[in-house]
Amino acid sequence: MRSRAVVSLARTVVRPTLGVLPLNSTVMASASLIDRAAGLLPRPRDCEYHRVSLGACEAEIVSPRGVQGSSGGALLYLHGGGFVAGGLNTHRRMIALLAGCARLPVMHVGYRKLPHATIRDSVSDCVSGYRWLLEHDVPADRIVVAGESAGGFLAFATAIAARDKGMPLPSGLVGISPWLDLDCATKRAASGAQTEALLPISVFEAVARLGGEVDGELDAALSPANADVTGLPPVLLVALRSEVLRTDIEAMAARLGDARVSCVLHLWRGQIHGFSALFPASAEGREMLCDVGEFVRARIGAQPAWRMRIPTTSSVQ
Repeated sequence: MRSRAVVSLARTVVRPTLGVLPLNSTVMASASLIDRAAGLLPRPRDCEYHRVSLGACEAEIVSPRGVQGSSGGALLYLHGGGFVAGGLNTHRRMIALLAGCARLPVMHVGYRKLPHATIRDSVSDCVSGYRWLLEHDVPADRIVVAGESAGGFLAFATAIAARDKGMPLPSGLVGISPWLDLDCATKRAASGAQTEALLPISVFEAVARLGGEVDGELDAALSPANADVTGLPPVLLVALRSEVLRTDIEAMAARLGDARVSCVLHLWRGQIHGFSALFPASAEGREMLCDVGEFVRARIGAQPAWRMRIPTTSSVQ
């Protein structure tokens, strides 16, 4: 009943409001206030938090108490928010629950966002997070990279960029309702454009235009949907049956299958886009995070133990 109420509220209030909101640089810049406000919320007490600098941005390592430094791997998580909103504060509750489900430390990257940075800058920051783990004694086969929505885009883009730079690939990838193609033509024509409860297609188009165009032309090479997926590690994809991004996700699942990359696709119904991040403590949110945790443990469970080195200069709360 709560899920139905949330879907109804999103469809009748949130989506129409987003449809008329001018998504310009001023509005995008104000989205950072959401993360600042979320910073006032208390942190879950069952985790430890370590801030590290990645140069252009910061990251936070969230570890279940008793796990830090002696567990079997690490999860690199990249939050959603349309390359505009979200941050270390807005997603901390979800990250803490995910760390508990996976029983692993989670590095959450606070990458740069629009309008002060391009999507390529966001990808660069996420690759820096992956490189940080490798440089601090976490083998690539002990790392899974995950993200939701725009963070799912970044998860794939990070793995692809790492491969192209000659870095070892992670052990697995997770995309939770990932946005994988900045070109919105196919999405606009699909049934999801009408059944999507939360986000109008105009929002995706505005972000793609402001963050993905070069000299007035969309940079097709930026989208993971257009990249060579050969050799990527096993993938878990999650989609909603009614969401606009289902087109991207099913197309990626098909491409991964053609490339003989192991891929599992979970389809949910009766939820809104990003529900595991918006309502992580709900029954459905917890189930989703437990599914991700199970996939992560399966990918790294058979590997030998490691010990992450956290610099003494990191801030610890």
